[in-house]
Amino acid sequence: MRTLLKQSFALCCVVALWMTASVASAQTLATESADPVLWSKTLGEWRRIIVRLPESYGRSTQTYPVIYLLDGEAHTALTAETVKFMADNVQMPEAIVVGIPNGVLTRSHNLTPKSSVPADMKEGEGGASEFLKFIADEVAPWVEQRYRTEPFRILIGHSYGGLFAMHTLLTRPDAFNAYLALDPSLWFDQQSYVTSVPAALRKLDQSRYRYLYTAGITSNEALKVFDANLAQDSPQGIVLRTRPTRAIEDHNSMVHLAIYDGLEQLFAGWSFNDALDAALKSGADPYGAIRAHYQQLNAKYGLHIRLSQKAYLWGGYQFIPDGKDAKRNPARAVEILSEMGEVYWDLKYLNLPTALAAAGRADEALALLEQGQKYFAALPDAGLELLKVVTRMKEIRAAQAGKKRAK
Repeated sequence: MRTLLKQSFALCCVVALWMTASVASAQTLATESADPVLWSKTLGEWRRIIVRLPESYGRSTQTYPVIYLLDGEAHTALTAETVKFMADNVQMPEAIVVGIPNGVLTRSHNLTPKSSVPADMKEGEGGASEFLKFIADEVAPWVEQRYRTEPFRILIGHSYGGLFAMHTLLTRPDAFNAYLALDPSLWFDQQSYVTSVPAALRKLDQSRYRYLYTAGITSNEALKVFDANLAQDSPQGIVLRTRPTRAIEDHNSMVHLAIYDGLEQLFAGWSFNDALDAALKSGADPYGAIRAHYQQLNAKYGLHIRLSQKAYLWGGYQFIPDGKDAKRNPARAVEILSEMGEVYWDLKYLNLPTALAAAGRADEALALLEQGQKYFAALPDAGLELLKVVTRMKEIRAAQAGKKRAK
């Protein structure tokens, strides 16, 4: 019986989330009509910034971690879609993705530190410290002032960008909370970063959460030595994760799978499914278990994130009667889904009326649905949501009419 109830509930949640899809599509990954352009005092030039916002950004009060992605012109689109997919599947929180482009003529200079080897400097390398100042002291504050962000920054860099991540760890480790260094160019400067970065990491203050993920191809011998150095004497102030090398991958093809893996390991245990299942098996409060899980996550990462859409829906629908479980408490569902409406305001029109009607508050449900009808009618591409609202209004009115006839 409990299995059937869970299957029925899961179906309700899938339908509810699917019905929100067309509203989300209008907001997905962007609210900017064009990429912003910032003047950098540090670099003395205008710089284009690519900003991709989470699906829920334009219709919620939620706050989000920020991913700063080097080589933004090449990797932002797929990274943003990867984050969306993972967040939809409760593998990580929704996040803002900030892509930082670099032209062919400036990339080597901006992403590499100074080197003691003259051959390393042949293309004008050595500007990493200034470029780091630009990102950490100009771009990040601009993002945090303009958008609803969490105090959790993630830096992702590939090749020279991976070397840049190592340079940041060595010189300004607190500029970001998590680092993904993908096939980093650790051959640079006679492989000095292979030993200097591990030594610096062992001296880090352990009072804050830090994460370093490395991934490379089979021929990146310097990275193998780097990982071995860390494994031999693991620093206590940082979580270390790696990805096994794969023979079929080359320097460029490994990037996006490594980003997925690095984020997955960074947010390992993010899903609330196990907490919910344990609560259902023990008879504990399922929503309470979900909230406790999020409290633990926030404490671990230093976040203040409210529950995800799925967390509210899965928690709330557990208390809506479906004719099979007399112990369900619709008043509790109203409380949970009302809280959800404070964070994701469009969902209150799609889900809260069901709880209100189940709790015997049909008039309130109809009033909310009428508001929802006006709300969705004014939005482009919200036909499915509008259909659901109208259909639910008809169902509640039909139920009211049936009760009157029964009297």
